[in-house]
Amino acid sequence: SGSSLLLMFEEKIQELEAIVGSCNRLLSSPIPPTYTRHLSRVLFMWLCAFPISLASIGTVGTTMGVTMATVAKHILGPVLASSVAAYVLVGIDEVGMEIENAFRILPLQQIAATAQNMVRQQFVST
Repeated sequence: SGSSLLLMFEEKIQELEAIVGSCNRLLSSPIPPTYTRHLSRVLFMWLCAFPISLASIGTVGTTMGVTMATVAKHILGPVLASSVAAYVLVGIDEVGMEIENAFRILPLQQIAATAQNMVRQQFVST
């Protein structure tokens, strides 16, 4: 029973080493900076062009009379739509950046302390 317990511990330690090795490979594999730069530039260009395209679609066929209703319809509408689109898309980009750097946002110290306490409890209970 003592040798089977040691064998079980050895297997668990090997599994843990394999998991730690996988985490180290994930942490050390860099994300190409060109991907992040390219995404940011495309997002910036699209967000700059979006209100212009909305305003140009809205002004087709309008008369020269400028009223508060036409200003609200042709300027405030595209600005509001662009602001909502920018908030959503930049938020998605930010979430993607956080996911790419998962090890920086995970509570690794607490996870390690919990695992250590669980192992300690296993030793005490046997």
